[in-house]
Amino acid sequence: MTVLVLNDTRRGGHHGSSSVMQVLFQSLERRGLRTRSQLTDPVPLDRLAEHGVSAVVANGEGSMHGSQKSCRALAAAARQARKQGVPAHLINSVFAETDPDIIADVRQFQAIHVRESDIQARLAALDIDSTVCPDLTFGIPDVPAWTNGAHVVVTDTTVDGTNAQLHAWARKQGYRFLTLRRPSETDAGRALKFNVRRHIGKAFPASYGANRYSSAITDTPAFLRTLTQGVRVVVAARFHAVCFCLKAGVPFVAVPSNTHKIQAMLADAGLAHRIIGDLETPIAPWSPADEAARVAYVGRAGRSIESMFDRLC
Repeated sequence: MTVLVLNDTRRGGHHGSSSVMQVLFQSLERRGLRTRSQLTDPVPLDRLAEHGVSAVVANGEGSMHGSQKSCRALAAAARQARKQGVPAHLINSVFAETDPDIIADVRQFQAIHVRESDIQARLAALDIDSTVCPDLTFGIPDVPAWTNGAHVVVTDTTVDGTNAQLHAWARKQGYRFLTLRRPSETDAGRALKFNVRRHIGKAFPASYGANRYSSAITDTPAFLRTLTQGVRVVVAARFHAVCFCLKAGVPFVAVPSNTHKIQAMLADAGLAHRIIGDLETPIAPWSPADEAARVAYVGRAGRSIESMFDRLC
């Protein structure tokens, strides 16, 4: 059985996306399935069976909101697959669409797995069934355990204006600014451009525009060690930075991102109070109750991910 994976996000160059795709491919292959990525080994979506595709799995990460091109493409793929009798599954997804054409196509997925319960409620209001399964980063097998120390790490975000503020604030406070970006795994040209910008930016530490990628760590295990070792707290401004902190047990506060996804995940985890709206807000200590909520959520997430892939097979 061959599974075609849509929205392979490794091209963009991001530790969160790389981890998501690692879990996705390895989870399918561990269950005896062959995988093909539409990014690296494309298949005409109107001739799936002809190319031996038995199922389609669409990674909804970063796509199912804003009526963007990638959202329309994933939704349309579900319609095309159903016409050919090939089951299509939407996984690892947000959903914030109001476009009636997109909603009609989303109904063509055989199964939908969304990351947070508030997304499930939005779909239920449209009479679309879904199952909650947290982000696939919670399925990565080897994450270094947190070790306490003196460092404060401030991550970047997807919000440009906030990024500049975070960068300036980290410099002022003497904290480490750390981007989740990394060179593309599938596009050599993008990787080269990124690395050139990363090295040049080191010469302009005060300029966020020039310096934004100079903190980049190209290897995900090394990135995770930096995020977890000798760290007092992380000010996490990207969704996947929060996921990594939860998985590894790193104390954190979270800064809202470009959608409601961080707030929604932390509400599900019972950690909504770890959101800060102002960088001058005092950082509350990580409490035993916080740790208990974290452990419970990470455990649920891991079980949900395994159960989802079992059902997909």
